[in-house]
Amino acid sequence: ETPFFVNATAGTTVLGAFDPLRAIGKIAKQYNIWFHVDGSWGGSVIFSEKHKYLVDGSNLADSIVINPHKMLGAPLQCSFLLAQNSQIFAHANSLGAEYLFHQGDSQYDLGDNTVGCGRKPDAVKLFIGWKIFGTEGYRARIEHLFRMSEYLSRRLKSNKRFRMVLKERQNLQVCFWYVPEGIKEYWLNGENEECSENNGNGLRIKINGEDKVLLGVRDGDKSVPSETSNGDKSVPSET
Repeated sequence: ETPFFVNATAGTTVLGAFDPLRAIGKIAKQYNIWFHVDGSWGGSVIFSEKHKYLVDGSNLADSIVINPHKMLGAPLQCSFLLAQNSQIFAHANSLGAEYLFHQGDSQYDLGDNTVGCGRKPDAVKLFIGWKIFGTEGYRARIEHLFRMSEYLSRRLKSNKRFRMVLKERQNLQVCFWYVPEGIKEYWLNGENEECSENNGNGLRIKINGEDKVLLGVRDGDKSVPSETSNGDKSVPSET
């Protein structure tokens, strides 16, 4: 069997991981397989000279998708799909019915490139934002976001009540565990998997028959937050 295509991710949803695009792209080219890069979340780092190394090799992609409404702050919904050969979308999606489109010079008519024959104005949102902020503005935005992420990471690492999920991050996500006094000893002894499971179970309650994850408060107790019957969503206090 021949694979339909190879997909690599530039910025996963939870941990923000970047696949080694160049290495994957070379393998895809070697076997003549369509190489797609899902840069929905992390693809916008291309605007930053400091962080664009994360998407090194994206130029090898046959197609790539990026969502400017995420890291660039464009209005929802704003997504674009680029390809080395844009005509392939027309060949793949066009129905060819005469009543759908007038034939002629329609190089700017995107309707016959989509399954639904639609012409979403997502490009206008990105165009206007790019005109207002410029490439330099987008660069500054990306690098500011990374600085804020790094600041939060440093603060959490310096606080003994928190444990980082990853030693090193690649993207903006800062994933961490809150480790209360009641389970700190077990955590430090390497029993963190069991503690994590028990901690998570302690936070799960049912509301209207459905599982909900809440943080309950029990005054004066720094152990695992208790379940509350009133649906209290406040975060455990320092005292």
